[in-house]
Amino acid sequence: MKDPVCGMEVGEKGELFVHNGKEYRFCCATCRWAFEKSPEQFTVMKVQVLTTPDCSNCAVLEKMLEKLGVQYDLIDVTEKPEYLEKYPIFTAPGLVINEKLEFIGIPKIDELEKKLSK
Repeated sequence: MKDPVCGMEVGEKGELFVHNGKEYRFCCATCRWAFEKSPEQFTVMKVQVLTTPDCSNCAVLEKMLEKLGVQYDLIDVTEKPEYLEKYPIFTAPGLVINEKLEFIGIPKIDELEKKLSK
C-alpha cells in the first residue's frame, strides 16, 4: 500500500486513517496530518484532455472517458499554449492525470482503465 501524500510504499505497517470508509496508510504523522487536513487533494483524480479545434481523435478519447464515467476538463492548447510548455505534445489529444501526461493520442481502453484505477 502506498502513502497517498508522498507515494512511499508503506505496506500494512504505516499509520492508519479511515476516510469515507476507505483505509489509508501513511509513512509518518506529517503525511497523515496533511491528508486529514485536505483529503480531497489526495483522493480526487484530476483528468484533463489536451485538445485542438476539430480534433476527431480528441472526440474519440472524450467518448471513452464518458463511457467510463470519468469527469474531465477539456483544455484547448491553441487558447492556452502554456499547457504545451508543461506537457509537450506534438499531436492531440494528450491525457493528463493528476498533473502527469499519461497518454498522447488515443490509448487502448484497457491501458486507460488501468491508469484511471490507480
